[in-house]
Amino acid sequence: MAIVGGAPISVGQAPWQVTVEAVFPTSKSSFESILCGGSVIDASHILTAAHCVFIAAPDERIPPGDFTVRAGTSNLKSHEAGELQDTVTSVRVHPYYTYIPNSGHVNPDDVAVLELAQPLALGPAVAPISPTPLGVYSAEGTAVDFTGFGEENPSTKELNGELYSLGMNVGSSTQCGGEKGEDNAVLLCARAPSGSPCDGDSGSALIAPGSSPELIGVMNDDAVIVGKGCTAGASSTFANVAAPEIQDFIDGSEEPPRAPRGGGASCTAANPIVGSSMTCQAGNWNNAPTYTYTFIASSNGEVLQSGASPEYKFSAAAEGSTIVMRLQATNAGGTGIDQTPPTGPIMPAAPAELEQPPAPSGHVSLAGASIAVRSDGEAAVKLSCKGTGTCRGKLTLTIKRMTKKGKKKQTKTETIGTATFSIAPGRTATIELKLNRAGRALLGAHHGRLSATLSILKSSPAPAQAHTGNVRLVRQQAATARGAKRR
Repeated sequence: MAIVGGAPISVGQAPWQVTVEAVFPTSKSSFESILCGGSVIDASHILTAAHCVFIAAPDERIPPGDFTVRAGTSNLKSHEAGELQDTVTSVRVHPYYTYIPNSGHVNPDDVAVLELAQPLALGPAVAPISPTPLGVYSAEGTAVDFTGFGEENPSTKELNGELYSLGMNVGSSTQCGGEKGEDNAVLLCARAPSGSPCDGDSGSALIAPGSSPELIGVMNDDAVIVGKGCTAGASSTFANVAAPEIQDFIDGSEEPPRAPRGGGASCTAANPIVGSSMTCQAGNWNNAPTYTYTFIASSNGEVLQSGASPEYKFSAAAEGSTIVMRLQATNAGGTGIDQTPPTGPIMPAAPAELEQPPAPSGHVSLAGASIAVRSDGEAAVKLSCKGTGTCRGKLTLTIKRMTKKGKKKQTKTETIGTATFSIAPGRTATIELKLNRAGRALLGAHHGRLSATLSILKSSPAPAQAHTGNVRLVRQQAATARGAKRR
């Protein structure tokens, strides 16, 4: 891949940079060639992209002896003092890489290591680059550098031969997930607003700059994730050297640990207000990872909670913001990332109501099932008030009568007397209840004994309570003194 929009540099500024070139026959009379970038990892080994060592059709590898590695040069069209050329004796391809030409998506584990026929003579223009520490992933927004040979204007289809450098920034790893986003544990995104890698620089290094630069990524095939290839602002993808699945292979392992693959994290928040909760699920992952759930206020990026718990209780710090959950799925091979869409804005909690002391309560009961009625129609009803509050309410005395309307009979409930009461707690009181005219007439018609229903409605201080019971009304004889004992 060539760099579009970069700046020319000397190889002394990137002494790890090499080219990997091959010329190989495709038929009895024709040949093809490839040009890729690479990095010196020690005097005898070059790191490049795995797809650089395959013949597109048929699907087979280019023989090691067809490769030439050029190191220590700043321009491929001239030969500088100290430039080195070497042949290749063996090629190691990552065991989990699958070569799929023109797949239209990134194929993970796109790395290969070439062993040179003779060790390179190391010096100011040829020096190895150290890999970034295992598990130390570059954060989104980190400034990084990319170097490579090539044409600044890809429309000419001709390399100008110069070595270029392009400043880039690490992007969101959730964008670099392969075909379905499930491979981001071993992939790394980067983009530059002023330029882009382009055809011909596959295998070149993405570098964390500094006094001791570190190799963090290897340029992949089908690298453009966002935007149009070879144009400023396109987001490209790299094999992530921080992932043990990648770096352990570079170090010599033929069975590096497999990083998590998967995705599909989700969260539910039934009532997004301060004090309520959201609960999340990790989704579907393989290779047995452990999970870290990080809850982030999307308004300012503040981490509100991070750990093994999939539940977050909306704190006051979340008020007014939307919340995203970023999931990390980690095992010995690396860390996969997934992120949920933001919630709706978190609303403030409802104001707390002042706690009211419990109201005193009282229970009223009827003493006896028989009520004596004097000749003037007044009855004495004895009630008791139990509990801590005054009993206040109303007495209603009713009877049921059969009436006839045409040929149809029906039951009618009729009130024959009412009274109100107020009784102090713990006291018993006699309440005077006067029968109305209909009640007195019915009592007389029934020879001084009448069955009725007494309803006691207590409405204070607690919510209204209604008690009903059957009573017998008994007319007193004239000689019976008022207030005498009744049955």
